[in-house]
Amino acid sequence: MLRDLRISGADDLLLHLKTGCPMSGVVGYGVLYTPGPPGAPEMTEEELVRRQGDVLARSVRAIRSDSKDNRLAIWRSVQKEVAAGYMVAVRPPANAVYLRRFLIRQVKFDDEGSRIQERTCDDGRMALVNKSVHMSMPVKLDTTDVYVEVWLSDDPAATFRSVGLDHKDAYRQLRARNDRLCRCVVVENPEDGEVAYFRMERLSFGETAAVVHYNAFARILARLVRRGLRLPLCQYYDDFAAPTLASDDRALTDVLELLQDILRTSFNEEKTSANNYFRHLGLMFTIKTEAVRSESQGPGGRVSFTCWRES
Repeated sequence: MLRDLRISGADDLLLHLKTGCPMSGVVGYGVLYTPGPPGAPEMTEEELVRRQGDVLARSVRAIRSDSKDNRLAIWRSVQKEVAAGYMVAVRPPANAVYLRRFLIRQVKFDDEGSRIQERTCDDGRMALVNKSVHMSMPVKLDTTDVYVEVWLSDDPAATFRSVGLDHKDAYRQLRARNDRLCRCVVVENPEDGEVAYFRMERLSFGETAAVVHYNAFARILARLVRRGLRLPLCQYYDDFAAPTLASDDRALTDVLELLQDILRTSFNEEKTSANNYFRHLGLMFTIKTEAVRSESQGPGGRVSFTCWRES
């Protein structure tokens, strides 16, 4: 289907779906994005592996200095991913690259106010693996101005609503290659205090290559919907949204059938919606016939603006 619709980058994606995504070397997807200047990784795979002894020592020191609560939360996250098949306990091989897992806390805003959300990150920077990859193209995302332009470009006489989708376990939807480099997440086992190692089978939040692979995957899915269903689906990382006719009750079902049932990608059911508004980067956009209005409530107060349709 991807080849039949002549979507740029499809051949690279199909290869990576079959063999796993390479996490080092030169990474690109044809002309899916505007190509950047030619270049090469700052560090070779051989040098990367040679320096892992020092990486492991620094990683263990950082793990030991973390709080007990954080170490326990990280261990639980690993066990959850092992159960899901995303990670496998291993004895580190000779080509191991050690990724220290740590917690980050983000402030999230929704209809009920703000809340702290925890997520795990695998330190590709400390592991030096991010120095072993070169992006042959800068990743381009559909930013807020693109979303608004898409909404305002539709028929002003029609009534629209928004179809919204959110990828489930976004980076974990793609397998990573571990033949040239074995990416091992390093954590502490709280039961005995020993260091434990888990091979990461999927893309990992914290690695440069993962940003390219996942966003290319998501962008290709959006283009597939655009060409296959003629629906102008926009994509920003794992968030997708598109305007549809308010009278079209099957739009959301058709998109999910194509992406979820046929292509086997997973979405968060609780974040799947069809409304007269959509959310993007913390902003709430209300769709009107004559304009798109945005509001955001944050620590600094409320921000609002209106984009009017040209008459």
